Amino acid sequence: MSSIKTWFTNLFKIVGEIFAPIIPVIATMGIIKGLMDIYVLINPAYYYSKAFVLLYLFINTAYTFLPVLAAIGASFVFKGNKYIAAIIGLIMLNPDLVNIFDVANGAEPGVLWTWYGYWSIPNISYHGHIIPVIIIIWIMCRLEQWLNKVIYKTLQAFLVPVFTMFITAFLAMTVICPLFAMLGNPVYEGAKLALDLPYYLGNAVVGILYVPCNIFGADFMLSSYEASLIKDIGLNTFMPIISCCAMAQGAACLAVAFNTKDKSERSIIIPSSLSAFFGVTEPALYGVNLKYGKPFFAGIVGGAVGSVVAGVLNVAASSHGIYALSGCLITLDNELNYVISILIAAIIAFVISLLAGKSSSKATPKKSAKVKATKEKTAKKKTAKKKETQVEAEAEVVLATEESK
Repeated sequence: MSSIKTWFTNLFKIVGEIFAPIIPVIATMGIIKGLMDIYVLINPAYYYSKAFVLLYLFINTAYTFLPVLAAIGASFVFKGNKYIAAIIGLIMLNPDLVNIFDVANGAEPGVLWTWYGYWSIPNISYHGHIIPVIIIIWIMCRLEQWLNKVIYKTLQAFLVPVFTMFITAFLAMTVICPLFAMLGNPVYEGAKLALDLPYYLGNAVVGILYVPCNIFGADFMLSSYEASLIKDIGLNTFMPIISCCAMAQGAACLAVAFNTKDKSERSIIIPSSLSAFFGVTEPALYGVNLKYGKPFFAGIVGGAVGSVVAGVLNVAASSHGIYALSGCLITLDNELNYVISILIAAIIAFVISLLAGKSSSKATPKKSAKVKATKEKTAKKKTAKKKETQVEAEAEVVLATEESK
């Protein structure tokens, strides 16, 4: 059990390291994107203006190609070729592939590859797949390092990049990404079944599992579920759950800013949390909450509680694609209940994250003192050993001098 915990802790830290350089940019983009979504809902005519199209192109590009940015960041952390990593990320998003979100809405993808007739790999792109791309780049870097050891130096410049790219890209497109994409249908069916459970247990289950599904890229089918709810019953009861999860992750992220004394860290954390409050959770989730661990789980608890409250208050939206604070504009029939739900999710997540952070900071001085004492003890041992070695060397010199005489 402890080894699994260590594995996840290390994974979360690596994700934080990978996203640290790009968080300031995507957090700012997330805030602007949220404000633009709100403005378009207030003034729909602006959606067709050239200014909106151009600005949205600038802002949305960072999120469209986020797996590429993650691939480059991962190559720095795992010490691999960043250009090969970027190419592999771009292969996953190649426009010749059918967009995975279009497939969720009924588009036919065709077949990219077949494993001996038993497993057909769909011809789809893998937008939003962050953890899978990190795993892929880790494999790429290990493969590249191994090839550098076994291939003659004179051939390395040509053969290592070629073999690294083709082998990794093949594994990515025919094994790793399809395995994660296969989770899409079970998640879709599971969400439908869960929301039929009595006493709003389904809301709690979906509230707990939504964010983990999101980070593994298994949530792409849920947009079609929202569309089907609007088509069948005229209301989107799934949107408040997503909003509660987003607000909770944002609030848990904000609590970290209150616990940290590092001003530069705080300057990244606050925009990341604001971005989540507008429904764009990537900066808070990948750059802060996963990195520290406890805020991530605080966000899950807050999201689950808020989701149950939303179910009890019969909160529903008239559309989909707009979440968190922006979602107030598509829940006008029960806006107050919606605000209550997302505020409860945010407050619970914030309080848990804040208390968890304070308990960690109290435990840190003891730990650091123990580490300091251990280091001092080790240094003393090294000094004593060095003196012994010097004395022995001097004795040997004296003996050698006497023998020569």
